[in-house]
Amino acid sequence: MGELRQATTTLEAAGRLAATAGEPGLAQRVRLRLSYLAVFAEGSSMLEHLAAAEEAAQVFEALGDDAGLAFALLQQAHMRRDTGQAELGLALAGRGARLAAAAGDLAGARACRRMAAMCAAVGPTRVPAALEVCDAADAIADTGGSSVWDARAWLLAQAGRIGEARALYEEAVARLRERGALLQLRVGMALAALAERAAGDLPRAWDLFRGAYALVDADVRGDVSAAAGELACVLALAGAEVEAARLAEEARAFLVPGDVLGGIHWRRATALVAARQGRREDALRLSNEACALADATDWLTFRAETHEEAALVRRHAGDAGAEAEALDAALALYERKGNRAGAERVRATLAGSDPWVGPGLRHVAQQSK
Repeated sequence: MGELRQATTTLEAAGRLAATAGEPGLAQRVRLRLSYLAVFAEGSSMLEHLAAAEEAAQVFEALGDDAGLAFALLQQAHMRRDTGQAELGLALAGRGARLAAAAGDLAGARACRRMAAMCAAVGPTRVPAALEVCDAADAIADTGGSSVWDARAWLLAQAGRIGEARALYEEAVARLRERGALLQLRVGMALAALAERAAGDLPRAWDLFRGAYALVDADVRGDVSAAAGELACVLALAGAEVEAARLAEEARAFLVPGDVLGGIHWRRATALVAARQGRREDALRLSNEACALADATDWLTFRAETHEEAALVRRHAGDAGAEAEALDAALALYERKGNRAGAERVRATLAGSDPWVGPGLRHVAQQSK
């Protein structure tokens, strides 16, 4: 949190200087950066920051500042991605990359290309095409760490290429540890965990999510909610009910306004806990809410995972028909995304296997006590 406070103080001073010097473009950049920091450090609304970014884009366009406009589009893309409109975020980031490149702002172009890759990974872009977006981003990456390895690893896992995904993320995470880049390390470990979750290896996902959670700054609301919610979902699948419930409540308490994913996470985890404890009505209500929130987004893999977990809730509730319907919904979403690993897992479940049992998960449950 100290770094964020220092950044805020520096930006506020820069804003005053820009206003005094009559530099409207610089002043607008400062205001937009402060608005962005407020979302994660203070729990401000994502939708408010989106509105600020849209207003800033109009200012930059009027000033003829293409680099500034690209930055505003980058911020819009980020908020669109995080509020369930990743496909729109992809288009905004792509436009931003072109504007930044034309203005000679290579760093801005790289940032926009990286955002485009993350939007493609999260949204409805099929896995092979999303990997091509990653290729485009890496084509202009430099040695400063602008590679989109985390998005690529997640996509490779979805494609059923978990060995390649692991080799990629393990090398990248090791480099981040050596550099001491804690914020990047936390985000990277969380994305690596998503790759393992996509591949169905919950023990590995738990270990990575646990590491990411340990790096969270308790004063950064957005990070707390995301890390706690992700870990809670894995623990709930593993049957670690007490710790899953605690983390789900923590994720809910630190939820940033407009954080759709956080709202889905705590409901998914709490629904599974309630189902395992025999609280049928609570479990079904929360699971239905999670599915409704997820289905209002274009995050195909997250939506599929939500329905896959909803099937388990319905199994505990003793409703085989509803379980099959939830699995069919998950399968359709995985297939739309081109998520081979998820689709194969659901087909196996429909054929009678249970992917969420075994000694690995028992170890997770025991270690979380």
